[in-house]
Amino acid sequence: MRRGRRRLLAEGNVAELQPGGEWEGRPGELALARFNYYKCGKCGEPYFGGLRECGGEPGGGGGDANGDAELMCGGCSATVSGLSGACAKHGRDELQFKCRFCCSPAVFFCFGSTHFCERCHVTRPDWKPQPPPKTCTRATCPLGVDHPPHGQEFCLGCALCRATDTGY
Repeated sequence: MRRGRRRLLAEGNVAELQPGGEWEGRPGELALARFNYYKCGKCGEPYFGGLRECGGEPGGGGGDANGDAELMCGGCSATVSGLSGACAKHGRDELQFKCRFCCSPAVFFCFGSTHFCERCHVTRPDWKPQPPPKTCTRATCPLGVDHPPHGQEFCLGCALCRATDTGY
């Protein structure tokens, strides 16, 4: 819940936590209700996997008995991918990747090379990229970033800094 509370702080003044608000005095519970967190199959630490309102069930292995082992935080998947660099403020713990197949935050890291969101991990049994329906821009992408076409790996950067800058 520490990471969830930290993410709420990054969002700024959260009305639901204010006196008289629905979640007054319960930031950890609000974080669990608002955000999906997954347990990394490599280091065992929880990591942010998107907003609950965007879908996906936290901790799910995608119906695969080995799926939970493929759940990997941004720091561990960055290490496995050979990505150098880290956020100056939050280190590698909050690095986040885009799903290779859509514009959602990735929560699975499979084959040592491929990031999936919960939905694509479950619904893409062939795991081959489909052409994107259209090219998105920073203004039209649900993630609010410019990124390469679907089918390529892309690090979104620090999830906490992104939450401060974009609200996601």
